[in-house]
Amino acid sequence: MPRFILLSVICCLLAACSSSSERGPLWQPDTYSLEMVSSGVQTETASMEVGDYLVLKVRDPINDGFALAKPEFDETRLALESFRYIPPAEKAVFGAFGRYVYSFTALKAGKTTIFMYKYNPLKDPKDEVESIPYKQADVTVTAP
Repeated sequence: MPRFILLSVICCLLAACSSSSERGPLWQPDTYSLEMVSSGVQTETASMEVGDYLVLKVRDPINDGFALAKPEFDETRLALESFRYIPPAEKAVFGAFGRYVYSFTALKAGKTTIFMYKYNPLKDPKDEVESIPYKQADVTVTAP
């Protein structure tokens, strides 16, 4: 009986290690990375195959007094796999900003656009909050 328990624990640990090395909340593939860190409206393009990954790094608009809304895209073509925020360095100079990092997987061939909007977080929620175009990524997904 103790051998069975020991084997079970070892198998569980091996399974956990193998899955966490591939994906997880901090997982970030290096392929097809787009950096969108300029202060103004920005459009980028990417081409990728089904099953490949796209990483978008987007400048935090908080220094301009705005917050970033969840990205809008065709969920039949792309899947949002992970999201995280990288804060500015602890001893950052005045005006430093953080970055949002979004990781997508290509699901189906075709074209889609990832739209990112910023909004004023200080407005009264009862009022209609105006979304302002901020960043855009035009993505072409091809068959493998």
